[in-house]
Amino acid sequence: MRKIEVVRANVEDYQATPDGHILRVQGKGRHDKTECVVILPEFQVWLERYLATRVPLDDGDPLFLTMGKRHGHRLAPRTLRSLIFTALKMANVKRPVVTGPSLRHTAATMSLNGGAPVTAVRDMLRHASIKQTNIYVHTMNRVKEGGERFITQD
Repeated sequence: MRKIEVVRANVEDYQATPDGHILRVQGKGRHDKTECVVILPEFQVWLERYLATRVPLDDGDPLFLTMGKRHGHRLAPRTLRSLIFTALKMANVKRPVVTGPSLRHTAATMSLNGGAPVTAVRDMLRHASIKQTNIYVHTMNRVKEGGERFITQD
C-alpha cells in the first residue's frame, strides 16, 4: 500500500467479502475508493485486535489513529514513515534506503518470484498500465538471463 492510502483509510473501508477481508482505497490521483487491497489473514488478526481496542467505532472514523500527544487523530504521513522506520529498526534492518515505497516494490518482486501472474501484481500495486508492472519482470529477467552469464573463459 502507498502511505497516503493508509492515511486516508476509514473504518468503513475495511470490509468482509466471501473470499476474505479487503480494504477499499482511494488510488493515486483518484477521488473515489474504487480499488481494494486484499488483507491477508495474518494481518487481519492484528487489525481486528487493534480495532477491538477502539470501541465504539463509527464508519467515518479514521482506520488508523495516532497515539501520544495527538492521541485520537488521523495518522499523518510523517508519523507513518516514522513507524515504518521504527519497525525496520526493531527487525534489525539497518539499510537507510529501505522506505515505504521500497517495501512496496519488494512485495511486487516477491509476488512475481512466487509465481504470481503479472496482471495480479499489477492489480496489487494498482498500476494504471501493465507497462509499469513489467519493469519488475524486466529487472528479474535481467538478473536471471543477464548477458554476463554467457561470457566464457575460453
